[in-house]
Amino acid sequence: MNDALEKKLLTEADIERNIRGNIRMRMRLGEFDPPEMSPYNGISGAEEPWYGEKNKLLARRVTRSPSSCLGTANTYCRWTGVSSGRLR
Repeated sequence: MNDALEKKLLTEADIERNIRGNIRMRMRLGEFDPPEMSPYNGISGAEEPWYGEKNKLLARRVTRSPSSCLGTANTYCRWTGVSSGRLR
């Protein structure tokens, strides 16, 4: 790119015009903000919230509810109209 600038094949205005959208997006996402201002700073990416006790209990409650097709073998599934746990 430096060679293109030196040979006048490319100008700084060309570069600025082409990266403006990327810079704007990064600014809106807060990439240039100090870390203490970011609400996402505490997220490491190693968390697995679905393994938390609260979410396990919710999953059990949903799968055991009569409106779910995932309940016991004698559950009537209102979505498919099939009882005894058989799905079409």
